[in-house]
Amino acid sequence: MCPEPARLVTGTEVGTDAQFSPVSTTATSALNAVVLSNAAGTVPGSSISALGGGSMAEIAKAPTSTPSPTPGPPVLAAAAASMSPVSSPAVVGADPIGNEKASLAANLNYSATDGDLRGLAVAQCQQPGNDAWLLGANTALGRTAVLNLSNASETPATVNLDLFGGQGQIQAPGARGLLIAPGTTRSVNLAGLAPNQADLAVHVRSTGGPVAGTIQQSVLRGLVPGGVEYLSAGAAPSTLQVMAGVDIQDAAAVQALGTKSGFADAVPALQIAVPGSADAVVQVKLYGANGERQIPNGGSRHRQRRYCIHVEARRRPVRKLHRHRQL
Repeated sequence: MCPEPARLVTGTEVGTDAQFSPVSTTATSALNAVVLSNAAGTVPGSSISALGGGSMAEIAKAPTSTPSPTPGPPVLAAAAASMSPVSSPAVVGADPIGNEKASLAANLNYSATDGDLRGLAVAQCQQPGNDAWLLGANTALGRTAVLNLSNASETPATVNLDLFGGQGQIQAPGARGLLIAPGTTRSVNLAGLAPNQADLAVHVRSTGGPVAGTIQQSVLRGLVPGGVEYLSAGAAPSTLQVMAGVDIQDAAAVQALGTKSGFADAVPALQIAVPGSADAVVQVKLYGANGERQIPNGGSRHRQRRYCIHVEARRRPVRKLHRHRQL
């Protein structure tokens, strides 16, 4: 399930769905997909279709035969496709081969050089499910976070949202019983449910059809656009979390930028949500190319339950910086 390109929220009322209008004259978008073959080198039939049905692009034609794998090394093959422009949510699917499920992946990228949603945003397409966590949302002044929920199944979905902010769980009556019809997307402006939250985590739970959720987030500092991004679902709560591939290219410049008014959230940060019924002692470790990096206080933090925090990682430039999160 792939999200739609970034859209500008207009005329949104508190607690209601967001209404959208075109972003800019330079906005471009593309959906890229790849499907892998089975061990015999047969690529399954696959395509990109609209959320409500109807083919949009073909990735690979259905094979006329499906030979069984032979002894020896597997035969590797793949098919890829790129579709541009993209105007709506899309579904990437592949047929099974025999009793084997197909392996596929896709992403959506959006870019614009003008308008309030100026910038670059990329989101990996995701498998729909009935339980997902999205962290990193911000509904403070000048920040816009819109949760887009898509139902690609043939069954209606009823969604409940659990919101966690800097002072604990947020009770929002409008976050319960959101109905999403089959083949549709529902967009909710999170500021209408949890306003003025610099650190917001969203737990999406659905009954009935599985859904895919993505947060479109943008920044406007006065009249100056500050960028746009997608927040996709991450790992479920666990006693151990590992995030790899963090790249801080110029730590000094980033730290200097963070001291400017309105740029406090522009520095690299780790957000942690503790949704359980007990407090947690959080141990954070950083690993770089030369091993573990020392951080203040040994990386230990005591957090009360249902809190979201930021642990800022203002270190010298490190490639492939691994941030280890343990709850």
